Amino acid sequence: MRLGSSWKERAALPLVWLLFLLVRADVLISDAVSRDDFPVYAEYMMEQQVADMRGQPLHVYHHLRNRRRVAAHREAGRDTARLEAREHIEYPPLALLWLRAPTLGIAPLSLEPRKATPWRPSPEDEYTADYSARYPYWAALADLLLFTALFAVYPRLFPAAGVWPRAAALLVYTVGTAALWPVLYTRLDVVLASLVAGSLLLLLRVHYVWSFVLLAAAINFKIVPVVLVPVWLLGSLPAAVAGPGLFRPCVAGLLAARVGLLAALTAGMFLPFYLSGGPRTLGFFAYHRERGLEIESVYSSLLLPLAWVGHPVELEFLHGGWNVRSPVTPALVALAPAVCAAALAAAALALVRRLGRLPPAEAVPRESLARRHPVLFVRLAILFLLLFVVANKVLSPQYLLWLPPLVCLLPLATRRQRVTTAGFLAACGLTTVLFPYLFVDELVGVESPGVATGPYALGTAVLLARNLLLVVLAWRVWRDAFGAAGVGPPAVS
Repeated sequence: MRLGSSWKERAALPLVWLLFLLVRADVLISDAVSRDDFPVYAEYMMEQQVADMRGQPLHVYHHLRNRRRVAAHREAGRDTARLEAREHIEYPPLALLWLRAPTLGIAPLSLEPRKATPWRPSPEDEYTADYSARYPYWAALADLLLFTALFAVYPRLFPAAGVWPRAAALLVYTVGTAALWPVLYTRLDVVLASLVAGSLLLLLRVHYVWSFVLLAAAINFKIVPVVLVPVWLLGSLPAAVAGPGLFRPCVAGLLAARVGLLAALTAGMFLPFYLSGGPRTLGFFAYHRERGLEIESVYSSLLLPLAWVGHPVELEFLHGGWNVRSPVTPALVALAPAVCAAALAAAALALVRRLGRLPPAEAVPRESLARRHPVLFVRLAILFLLLFVVANKVLSPQYLLWLPPLVCLLPLATRRQRVTTAGFLAACGLTTVLFPYLFVDELVGVESPGVATGPYALGTAVLLARNLLLVVLAWRVWRDAFGAAGVGPPAVS
């Protein structure tokens, strides 16, 4: 900060830090958050503990235990659909490793049979309560590290920017994540956001090899970041290949080497888990392939209003979420992967075309396309994640946590960009209005566990508004990334 800066400039960054810490403290002590995933996390960790004691891989023990539970339900004449949907563990092994962190300091699960009483809960309930109390603090640690990284790296990314753009970026991150506070510290996604944002910062500032290491970790943590691979590969190319030089044969060799490196890093991180756990460690692919049309997805928001005109629409609880079932649901579930792949492929082709239209640049040692055009590659990262969100058959509220650490890096110099950033913040706010506040009573209409009477008009209207906003935002980012103003430096773009 320059010596002659005003007191407002000197106070801007400390005030943003203070706001960040106050908001996070409020989230940590709040009881009105969505903690419905904590029992799932705790159950996996209890299974892990028992599996370790028996010398079995977690995935094998989970499969055998679930099979016994399904058999017991069938003998009792009870519905087994929800148990059968849990045949596979939904998270990759690296995410399960992260879930072990909150178990530090928790007393080992007592395996002595004991029924719960009014004055003493069962061992499983005690374990779940202890785990639920600790997990938010680990998520808060990831959030704090991400905020600190954004604070430290922003002036190096954009040296021409002063105090106010830096404070505005941190404020956008703080407000965007605070708008999603019910899921901020109760899901895995703040960790995923930290890995993706950290990888992007390394790509834009340090070296692509280190960026690839974090991207490989993000893919192993939750497979979604694989959609970012084209952006990272092209961004890691030397800046001198921009323009017609992008289509030279030697560039294909550079890309092939980078593909091999990223594939080796990704596979290398997964290999130890596979060797210890066997083929069932790949079960998360089957779990997500079997998922239905989740109620908050864009496809579902198109189906739900049809219930008002007599189209048969029902809601069912499977795979840990509410899904929409109608005569056209199977077709949409089958179509969604193709739509998602087509949208991402179109974006990748548009990216190649955009880079091919850039003016040739002088060779600068170690300067990559991403380092020379940071704003463009920030927009591309946002775009590819947004395309996945709007085209996927599942759209959980925590997915929006992936975006604030990227959106905050966009410049606010133009009215158009300020409107786009405000739109992202509005989408985060609408997501929380929808979940958890309207979800149970005004959208799904939960009558009892697993039984719904909805969908209802108010929740459906808010869902339509949120999803329409996300689609519009994806279109705006597409225009910004691939239009004439998509590559300028942050101070003027």
